[in-house]
Amino acid sequence: MATIYRNQRGKDTLLRSYERYLSLLPVHVKRTYVKTRFGTTHVLESGSPEAKPIIVLQGGNCINPMTLNWFAPLLERYHIIAPDTRTRSIRSVRFKWCITKVLVNK
Repeated sequence: MATIYRNQRGKDTLLRSYERYLSLLPVHVKRTYVKTRFGTTHVLESGSPEAKPIIVLQGGNCINPMTLNWFAPLLERYHIIAPDTRTRSIRSVRFKWCITKVLVNK
């Protein structure tokens, strides 16, 4: 499978950045992995598990801890679930998106 990284050094740099940003969050973050038909997805969760859930998706070229940080003000009232979007992820299994395969293999 093609990779978005030019080399292993670039990938390692992004992984370190991800972990560093995650460590700077002022809240407790639970990490889980969810198995899907496309592979394993890394998920960050924060806030009270008993609260109403909100699923947030990272966008553009940002890493998932940034997305979680943007929603930090809501953590007192909601349980934020932030999956690492597979086509933009550092932590989830990557795959090349093909809508035809998804529709045909339902």
